[in-house]
Amino acid sequence: DDAGNAVNDATVTYDGGGQTGVPCDHVSGFYLCGYEVDGEITVNVARDGFAPATQSVTVGADACHVIGESLAFEIEALD
Repeated sequence: DDAGNAVNDATVTYDGGGQTGVPCDHVSGFYLCGYEVDGEITVNVARDGFAPATQSVTVGADACHVIGESLAFEIEALD
C-alpha cells in the first residue's frame, strides 16, 4: 500500500501470451503471474479503497524456460 505495507488481498491479473485478465496466483506473500509465458506481460493490481496500478515487463526465455522478472507495486489509498 502507500505506507509500504504488503497487500495480501488485492486482485492481481495479467495480460500476455494472447490472453487478458488472467488471475495471478498468490503464494507466500507474492503474486505469481504467467507461468511459462514470455514476451510483453502487463500486470494489473486492484483493491477496494485504492487506485488501480498497472506495469508492463518484457519476459525473455532461454532454450528451456522463461526467465523470471520481478515487479513491485505501490498502490495509493483513495481519499
